[in-house]
Amino acid sequence: MRRTAGFALVLVLWVIAGLSVIAAAVSQNAGQSAQATQTFADRALAERAFSDARAKMLFTLGTSGVVQNGRRVGDKLLRVDDHPYRTGTNTFVSLQDARGLFNLNSLRPEDGERLLRGCGVAPSAIAALLDALTDYIDPDDLKSLNGAEAPEYLQAGQQPPPNRPLMRPTELWNVFGWDRHRIAWEQNNCQDLVATTDEFGFNYVTAPLAALVAKGFAPELATALVAERNIAEGQIANLTNNYARYSLSDNPFGGNTLARPGRAYRVRHWHANGASLQYWVVQPLLRREPPWVVFDHTWAWKPAYAQQRSTLAFPQRTPADLTEDALAPTSPFPFR
Repeated sequence: MRRTAGFALVLVLWVIAGLSVIAAAVSQNAGQSAQATQTFADRALAERAFSDARAKMLFTLGTSGVVQNGRRVGDKLLRVDDHPYRTGTNTFVSLQDARGLFNLNSLRPEDGERLLRGCGVAPSAIAALLDALTDYIDPDDLKSLNGAEAPEYLQAGQQPPPNRPLMRPTELWNVFGWDRHRIAWEQNNCQDLVATTDEFGFNYVTAPLAALVAKGFAPELATALVAERNIAEGQIANLTNNYARYSLSDNPFGGNTLARPGRAYRVRHWHANGASLQYWVVQPLLRREPPWVVFDHTWAWKPAYAQQRSTLAFPQRTPADLTEDALAPTSPFPFR
């Protein structure tokens, strides 16, 4: 009788344990389901807000003129140095001039070396990465000294290089050897410093601080440039007008630098709930072309964006602006 009672007790304990596991699993699934539902609701809320903000932003870009420190929107300035603007109660946007970033399709060796060092790549690996990037985009099948062409890709089980410019920055991970450094690259936010548009030249007026340092600006000078344009609404006249005091040997303003935004921009929308949307906008060279091309939409959830707010409202064109423009003499250039 005692043995039977003992067996029954063990059986009851096993049943209780099993039920506990089932209850925990159900609870976990319910929690995951609730979280997924909330995530879906948050994205739907953000997507609706982004749709309206995107339309206003594209219209503003298409009807504004380029000035040295951004774009002229009526009597207002739209900064294109990733400066955040408020587009709604909980939504924000920033525009980054592609010329303020490093163009991966025309990356100069000295710029590439400084960029990769700042992105956590060991100096011994830099030459091979830059040569592999050159071989990936150049039109021939000739292998650079430390690069890679079709045989190296096939041996590694990868698709051969297309021998054309990169279409988007994320294509960088298809280049031979680059994927080994992806974690360090992303940890250092280096994806924010590069572009793959057909723009040329480096615009130090709109470049982020890290890009200025990678370009060769001394950290104290780069910090001063960013601080000055933040104080003076994007203008950096004082330093740029006096850059001649730097010797030619270490003058980062030389080479391929310029001080005017181009026609390609990285746009980021984000919501206070953490949802974010990024895409690229390229404006035409001629008026008979479409007013803009939008590509490479990327959704993400980044808590850091949820904390990044702005009280400065996004400047928009008004009917008065458009009427004034209609009365002004026609410019021979696509954008004034």
